[in-house]
Amino acid sequence: MSKKALVFGAGKIGRGFLGQLLSQSDFEIVFVDIDEGLVSLLNQRGGYPLKLIGDEERALTVSGVRAVRATDEDEVLEEIATADLLLTAAGARALSSLSRLIARGLRKRWEQGVEVPLNILICENLPQPARTMQELVGQEMGTGYQDQLEQKVGFVETVICRMVPDPSREMRSSDPLLIMAEDYSILPVDKKGFRGKIPRMTGMMPVDSFVGYVHRKLYTYNTCHAVVAYLGYLKGYAYIYEAIADETILKVVRGALEESGQAVIQKYSFDQVEQREYGKDFIRRIRRKELADTVHRVAKDPLRKLAPEERLLGPATLAWGFGITPHYLSLGIAAALRYDYPQDEASRTLSRMLEEEGLDQVLREVCQLDPQSVLSQLIKEKLAALPDLIKE
Repeated sequence: MSKKALVFGAGKIGRGFLGQLLSQSDFEIVFVDIDEGLVSLLNQRGGYPLKLIGDEERALTVSGVRAVRATDEDEVLEEIATADLLLTAAGARALSSLSRLIARGLRKRWEQGVEVPLNILICENLPQPARTMQELVGQEMGTGYQDQLEQKVGFVETVICRMVPDPSREMRSSDPLLIMAEDYSILPVDKKGFRGKIPRMTGMMPVDSFVGYVHRKLYTYNTCHAVVAYLGYLKGYAYIYEAIADETILKVVRGALEESGQAVIQKYSFDQVEQREYGKDFIRRIRRKELADTVHRVAKDPLRKLAPEERLLGPATLAWGFGITPHYLSLGIAAALRYDYPQDEASRTLSRMLEEEGLDQVLREVCQLDPQSVLSQLIKEKLAALPDLIKE
């Protein structure tokens, strides 16, 4: 293999999605991770098993794999200096330390005379990931490197749509390297983010008008996933596939898909038939019992998911702006406001805020809505209607 891809994060997305695409593209894969046991196992075996769930189940082995501990900085810097492609799937909280390593690795790369541009695919769940990472790396680089950073480093946003649930206890005990994921294999990326030649990678789809794809995914896939999870929690379901089988929840999800879909079509001119098929495909995918995705995982961190441009308020506000009354999306928002799972820190905080400060203050502070606005009134109506809905 003449190409090397360095992947920060050997977790669910790193191994469950990126590793497969890179392996099928004949890249040598080098994972960087803080888990020493995981790094050791990957080096011992040179690969890992991947179980793909679709219309039928497939077992693959992702090979051509090495791993480096994130704490072995000299080794990590050398890997950056000699890499053909970088990918990050380490989580938003790791970006600060990650940016420091990348900045030092880039300096080493240029000191060694490597002039070929290096592109970084950012597979992280945060707003404006490319801009955020470029700013963090730029701060670490300091003055004197800004022109090189602009010309020789591509910060490329991605849209991750593959579902990779947390490994079960049985999976971890049978093989700690085993990952199970759905078989969806398309990775849209921002074409404008690349520097130099765009690398060839299986499944990667460079897109010109990338922001539309970001919002379509967030306001379709993530929106309705959240609606299923919050309503599923209130109705006592443990798994997403159980919740979507509930006819009442399915009706709300279909309504939310229609509301958000029409808003996205109006905003970004997506094809009407294509958008509806996109929504139907989402419902088909989350019905797969084998994925065993939990309601609590999808519902996690309601404070973030109730933010103004996030997966619930974002499409509701967009729909309202186009004259679409977001009845079903408001039901999802109401359900999120009632998410009181005690083992979720954000859920505990939300419950405490509602009890101590009241709903109007939560709408104002968390959702950044005027409590007297028409949308706020609609959300309040749906909150009042939730108990009857849950009984259906």
